[in-house]
Amino acid sequence: MNKYQRTRDALLDAIYYREWQIGQALPTEPQLMVRFSVGRNTLREVIRSLTTEGIVEVIQGSGTYLRRMPGSAQATNLHQPLLPALPMLPLEDIGEVLILRRALEVQAAELAALHRSEEDMAHILHKAQVHYQACKTGSCTELLDTDLEFHRSIVEATHSKILIQLYQMIEKRIRDTIRPFLHLAYSAKGGFLHQALLDAIEQQNAERAVQVTREHFDYLFAYLAKQSAAPIIKGR
Repeated sequence: MNKYQRTRDALLDAIYYREWQIGQALPTEPQLMVRFSVGRNTLREVIRSLTTEGIVEVIQGSGTYLRRMPGSAQATNLHQPLLPALPMLPLEDIGEVLILRRALEVQAAELAALHRSEEDMAHILHKAQVHYQACKTGSCTELLDTDLEFHRSIVEATHSKILIQLYQMIEKRIRDTIRPFLHLAYSAKGGFLHQALLDAIEQQNAERAVQVTREHFDYLFAYLAKQSAAPIIKGR
């Protein structure tokens, strides 16, 4: 998948999942460039295509405004969400699964940092590299699968049979909670947090691994809260 298509898909998904309402201005061009880690020319090409399709309108000196939802009868390109074959969980359910996922993954990050072997670390680094490549050139399905495999490799490095079994039991729901945040994998902060977690586990710094994992979930909850009209229960 080239940069244009990747950026277009990510932007359309953000629109589809109601990050902005009809009539609302999208973030500025520099903000979108940072968010999607893309250059000005590619972003402008994406915006031009969405303008042609009637999804957004660029008003000179004012901004870019959302005019129609993807897939509406007025839009010429009937965009579908990423991975349309998978049902999308309600936002409230995603929040509940995230609470459970955070509890498991914070503990997993700590134990992996304490107990990982050199073989475990090599496996985690390999999964991280595969995910990084998927962010650059892979399909949306590959991006989802490789992110799940990366997090699974950290859980496996804990050598805790119970924790691994618990993770496997809810892995399908974990996959569902990764899906709405796929575009965040392209963001500078998303990349930074993944790398910081890798560094902490490699350095066997359990305290830092816990801190980064909590920050990662704070990032996800903050994004989720923007999408929901009802308050999202985050737990602690």
